[in-house]
Amino acid sequence: MPKPKSTMARVDFLFGGILVWSLVSTTLLIHQFHDNTRLQEQLAASQRATTKVKKYIVNPKAFEQKKKKKKKNGKKKTTKATNGAPKKKNEKKGPNGTQKEKKKKKAESRPVAAAEPAAEPVAKKRGYRGQEFKIVQGATKLSNYTGTTDLLSANEFPFTRSLRDFRASSDFYIYLVESTTDNGEDGSPLQWHEVQWKSLLENWNRNSTFDDIITLSTSLQNENAERAENVMPKKFVIHCLPKTASTTLRKACRRHLWTNCEALELPMKQDPFGFRQIDDFFTAVRYCPEIDHFCVQGGDDMMTIINHEEKAESKQEGEGESPPLHFIHMVPFRNFDSWVESAVKQVFVIDGSCDRIGQLLDHNCLGYREMYMELYPKIALALLTGMGFNANDKGLTGEGKSQHHIVLYNYQDTDVIMAETSRYFGIEPLARTDEQAKANRGEGTCPARISDKFHECHDETLMTQDSIRMLRPERKRRTQEMREMKHALQCLRSGRQIGCQHDEEEDGDSGGDGVSEAVVENVVS
Repeated sequence: MPKPKSTMARVDFLFGGILVWSLVSTTLLIHQFHDNTRLQEQLAASQRATTKVKKYIVNPKAFEQKKKKKKKNGKKKTTKATNGAPKKKNEKKGPNGTQKEKKKKKAESRPVAAAEPAAEPVAKKRGYRGQEFKIVQGATKLSNYTGTTDLLSANEFPFTRSLRDFRASSDFYIYLVESTTDNGEDGSPLQWHEVQWKSLLENWNRNSTFDDIITLSTSLQNENAERAENVMPKKFVIHCLPKTASTTLRKACRRHLWTNCEALELPMKQDPFGFRQIDDFFTAVRYCPEIDHFCVQGGDDMMTIINHEEKAESKQEGEGESPPLHFIHMVPFRNFDSWVESAVKQVFVIDGSCDRIGQLLDHNCLGYREMYMELYPKIALALLTGMGFNANDKGLTGEGKSQHHIVLYNYQDTDVIMAETSRYFGIEPLARTDEQAKANRGEGTCPARISDKFHECHDETLMTQDSIRMLRPERKRRTQEMREMKHALQCLRSGRQIGCQHDEEEDGDSGGDGVSEAVVENVVS
């Protein structure tokens, strides 16, 4: 029996020894942990102290010079951001100074009302084909504005009809204006007419003259000579079409906009700002209320002025919706045969031959330079009627919305019509519409087979083109035809036959933006 007792005592002693050892080792580990923590804190403190010392042991003079340099560089950056792009080094200087100095003097000479402070300049923006512009002043007024807060109307003689009543070809009316004097003197009275689009569509053929169009119309008489009250501010939209004094009008609009728009700093490009790009057009309308005449590329399906919807981005940027305006679309008339012969001659004057236009006409009746059927006035009118129908579908023609009316005039009376219609509505006429930009052209023209082929291709289109319910298919057709024309031209310019193969990089897949890209070459010539 004593054996078990000694065994139990040994077990208890062993257990007690293990317990003591574990307590001692745990205590040592805790002390070690505290020592390590203390050492780490001391090490970190010494490093911070070293860093502070290093920071302030730099040469004080050198440190101050460095700070001054930073401040100077900051001021330079701020100045550049405020003043826009830096000046060009090799800017040409004329007798009156550089172009920028002239622009500055011109801006300073403009009378600025004290109640219309200029807005802060913003960064330059880029419009169509690299046309940079800068907003230098907010739009604060509307020209020919009555000042009333009541709902404005466009119902002023002769524009007694509205686009919102347009549901079919027989419902849509085109207005005609003619000068009642043979010599087109200033101050000559105007005669207004209206004609159904359906009647124009069915009767305007290749032999029609402006007098023939007048016989299709109904004469309008103004029984009340007084101007209507509470009318919308009017803006003339001049649709420039080849061989109808378009070069003269385009130059007049370009000079007018560049000289008189106070809020935008515009480049002096060949075309007026907004001529080919719808967003640029409405930018000019919004920021240049003192401008009442705007020129646009006629026949371009991308110039959707009538059925334009403002982008959501413009509203988010705080620009808000533009006030309702009354747009008067001026479209020229020219006899079809005369228009074709003039366009053929222009191609010959530019190219010196008719080989290219002949091959393009033989290949699916493709257009070239001025010789696009889409640029003839009747087809341009068809496009505008389609846009009017589309605007109704979108609900863009109701009360409180901008209103649109289309006026057809004889291109031979361009100067007097532009002047007298402006005066009729109390607007300052557009200057320099009496110039004749292409009155003197070289001798010679293409052989008769070129104009005959054009008529063979398009005489039927002249009598049937109606885009009222075909706006989307028409745009798709134009895009496909433009793509085909570009490919054909690339083949001809490279000395190969139409239908040649091109690399993807050379040919591209742009598809164009309607007629606008193709006719850039036209107006340049």
